[in-house]
Amino acid sequence: MAHAEPRGKFWRARWVGADGTRESESGFTSKKAALKYAQKKEAEVAAGTSADERAGQIQLTDWVNKWFPAQDLELNTLNTYRGIIELMILPRFGHVPLGAVEAHDVAAWEKD
Repeated sequence: MAHAEPRGKFWRARWVGADGTRESESGFTSKKAALKYAQKKEAEVAAGTSADERAGQIQLTDWVNKWFPAQDLELNTLNTYRGIIELMILPRFGHVPLGAVEAHDVAAWEKD
């Protein structure tokens, strides 16, 4: 349930995220503002429109290790994907968080 709690001179918004964990955002100057924000986030979760703000922090290698096994493709296609990923993509971007990969990085990589 969305609620607000005092944190020194400020207020913190609390709500349950899409994955069931308790989420929070601090720095509100009033209880009303914190509660309004928490209720908004809770409504986004209920509507299925919330975004996990931590999702972009996962490194590309970790994401590929979750994504690749879920692919339902022909063996030849999977082998082609595996080769491209292991030989071309991961050496350049494997250690980079997904949220940090930008279009200009990919464009420079493509030119190489």
